[in-house]
Amino acid sequence: MEVRQAAVADLEGIIALQQQCYVGNLNSDEKQEGFLNTVLDEQLIARAIEQESAVFVAVEEGVVIGLAVCASWQYWSFSPSLTELASRLSEVEYDGMVFNRNNSYFWGPVCVSKGHRGKGVFEQLFLSSKAVLSKNYPLVYSYVHCDNLRSFAAHTVKVGFRYTKDFNLSGQCYKGIVYKTT
Repeated sequence: MEVRQAAVADLEGIIALQQQCYVGNLNSDEKQEGFLNTVLDEQLIARAIEQESAVFVAVEEGVVIGLAVCASWQYWSFSPSLTELASRLSEVEYDGMVFNRNNSYFWGPVCVSKGHRGKGVFEQLFLSSKAVLSKNYPLVYSYVHCDNLRSFAAHTVKVGFRYTKDFNLSGQCYKGIVYKTT
């Protein structure tokens, strides 16, 4: 398995993986194994790759098996939900550091193909992205849907995100999570 920053040539595989993991395409049993809440279209992913180098992929035998988008708050300005969330960052603190749009980035969406879960792909995506982004951002903010217990465990147990609080966004319940990169 190779974990690296994505290239535009990875777009087809990224789109396919998102569709495979998207909550709207899964039955109730499949949702228990984790799901993706948000699907970014090809243009948004291309912009994240080209303008921010903010997409990381895990590739095995030429197939994208994992992906993580981890971009600046400026990138996420197209999203009303994330813009609202960014406006409340000053309410979030980690070890005495207060979050803001300049000292943190948003981690997500993140997904791993069904056949590769539990094999360290998630951890490798996080470590690779952290190695690059920690140079500019000492803090990471993310959230996980309250029903996505597998993802919450991956974030908090496997890589050490700290839970902050539950909140509602667009009528859905989410668990806020934070990480300090330094």
